[in-house]
Amino acid sequence: MARNRYPLAVTGSGASAVSGGNIRMTKNNWVSGDAISSGYTQNIMVDQNTAISNYTFYFDNSFQSSNTAATRTGTLPTGLNETLSTDSSGTVMIGYVQVTGTPSDAPGTYEWLYTITDPYDNSTAVINFKMIIAPTGTTPVWSTTAIAFDRILRNTASAQQLSAGPTTSYANAVYSISAISGFATGVLPQVDSATGAVTVANTPDVTASATAHSYTVTADLGEYGTSTNTFTGNVSYGDPYGSRYFGPANCDLNYTTGQNSILNEADSQARFNPAKSSGALKRVYDVQQDTSPYNYQDGYGCEYSNSMQGKMSDSWADDLTNDYQKNGWVGHEYTSNSFWSSGSNHHSVQATWTVPNGVTSFAAVAIGGGSSGSYSWASAGSSGGGLAWMNGISCTPGETFTIVIGLGCHAYNSSPSSYGGGNSFIIRNSTGNCLIFAQGGGWSGYTSSNPNGQSTSYFQGRTIQGIENWDKGHGYNYNNSQDGGGWGVRSSEGSAVYDGAGGSGGTGWHYGGGAAKYTSGYYGMPAGGYRGNWTAGEGNDYNGYNGGGGTGRYYSSTYGSAGGGGTGADGQGQRGARYDGRPDGNPDAGSGYGGNQGSDNSYPNGSSNYRGGGGGGSGGSRSTYGQNGYVSGGYHEGQTSSRWYNMNGGMHGGGGGGSGTSNGGGAGGPGCVRIIWGVATDGSTRCFPYNYASENPNMKVAGMT
Repeated sequence: MARNRYPLAVTGSGASAVSGGNIRMTKNNWVSGDAISSGYTQNIMVDQNTAISNYTFYFDNSFQSSNTAATRTGTLPTGLNETLSTDSSGTVMIGYVQVTGTPSDAPGTYEWLYTITDPYDNSTAVINFKMIIAPTGTTPVWSTTAIAFDRILRNTASAQQLSAGPTTSYANAVYSISAISGFATGVLPQVDSATGAVTVANTPDVTASATAHSYTVTADLGEYGTSTNTFTGNVSYGDPYGSRYFGPANCDLNYTTGQNSILNEADSQARFNPAKSSGALKRVYDVQQDTSPYNYQDGYGCEYSNSMQGKMSDSWADDLTNDYQKNGWVGHEYTSNSFWSSGSNHHSVQATWTVPNGVTSFAAVAIGGGSSGSYSWASAGSSGGGLAWMNGISCTPGETFTIVIGLGCHAYNSSPSSYGGGNSFIIRNSTGNCLIFAQGGGWSGYTSSNPNGQSTSYFQGRTIQGIENWDKGHGYNYNNSQDGGGWGVRSSEGSAVYDGAGGSGGTGWHYGGGAAKYTSGYYGMPAGGYRGNWTAGEGNDYNGYNGGGGTGRYYSSTYGSAGGGGTGADGQGQRGARYDGRPDGNPDAGSGYGGNQGSDNSYPNGSSNYRGGGGGGSGGSRSTYGQNGYVSGGYHEGQTSSRWYNMNGGMHGGGGGGSGTSNGGGAGGPGCVRIIWGVATDGSTRCFPYNYASENPNMKVAGMT
């Protein structure tokens, strides 16, 4: 059956030269841009038993006085199907030829043609088909269209591979490169004519920010024709120096349940914006209660929000222009308990990190998700996630690691029970070994034991192996949601990194972390710190230790107690509750204030404690505050007695607060993973807990100017 003709009249090259151009033809669409002339040849190269694309050609006669039809000359290869539709005499009708199917004939060249005849004056037009059927596997399969690395290293003689060649069974393919665009002067991509791999070598001393780059590789398959693939990417020039953060601060989705499948590299970059690598707050206030590693108004660190659920969108995650928002968002959620938290135990999000060009070692920190407070009258709060870091982890450019980010828990538990936050950890994919592990707060399922070999149900289907150094600290006491998260590392796959100028001397940092302390009261406990476990003592309104957060405050058993503070991921912070200085002067630098400590009604935004909400450590956020003496009626954050279940822990990893008569317990704060690499301006290697660990490349230690 003929199809309705589109309103656009096809002219120009679409008009046949025969009989004054009575017959007009197009390929794919009836538009002038797709017009073809009589004698057009459609070349097709396809592997045997592989489906071809849908090839459709439209035709029309100018006078519309009779039917114009197509007839085939030659044999159609076995497995192909054709549809021939006549152009009727109606003024809006067009005919077409369509070829589809899966050719199964022996490899070789097959040719046929269609002659389109207008009975009005016997004018004709011809469409030729030439199909080359190749042996199975001949057509090259390109694994990607993306340039492999986002940075080309300067002053490097050795080859840096930008893309790999395709797979093909054709033994004598010859590759060439063309359409090269965006590359700096003196940087010329070269293709290996035998494999199709593209490299650059002998790069000059050039430093430049990322711009669009592209090139096209062509595979010459001899008698089977050619195949092309265009590679694109935003590429910069310089030394290997960078960071990668995985967590809510740069995410465009609000995860409220775990994800069993691992996001591939492309999806990981789509979800967790690689242009935003910070996991700690900016210095909101130039006061001691603010524990950020950054200096006041220095341009670094994330923006703060107490309504984080609304920041999980493409518009926020992709904003790279708006003041501190360009660095990401860190905070908590006071309107619900559904910010990066799950009603089920130990839920997590699993992503992929690919080692960048030139990177042969890295350092990483992980923070587990916080646990869930209870909602029955005068029930206990919960505890936070552990924190683990390790330096000197060897790697190979292009190697992949699985990154697991623990969600907080909001279990709606009426009393302390078997509920726990998600674990955060890194797996080396080539061996399956876990390199660093930050346990979620609350019930783990395996008391205080090493996670190695425990039930996969605690790790969302994954098997944990390889942890050599495990520390639960004072986290275990109740075997329920009140317990704190531990930490562990595979120390044999890391090494001590020295923070002295030139990379020698100074202090050697291998690995470390902090276990969160269990809670025995209504308040939430904070996440772990950088320089050791929480001490044996704990209680309502306690200041934090070792760069971790402070505890929430219990005020009354009516409207609920505050959660614990979270911990930032940009290295140990400065100032704070126990030491007004830098972390190279005291291991307690950057520790958060307890909920009612200091000027507790003066600094509502950021890491400072506020109205009983536990202060964040090292630029982590404060928790949601509970009942307090500053709000009329004593209500918790949100100014209402009708809101339940939202005395939430701070980001990252703070434990949720406990309940009162009229309001329930809160959710744990979400966890994160952050990776850093590179050599700093003084020649020392970036490392945790604080040597050039932040996003400010000029700040060796938090607080330096």
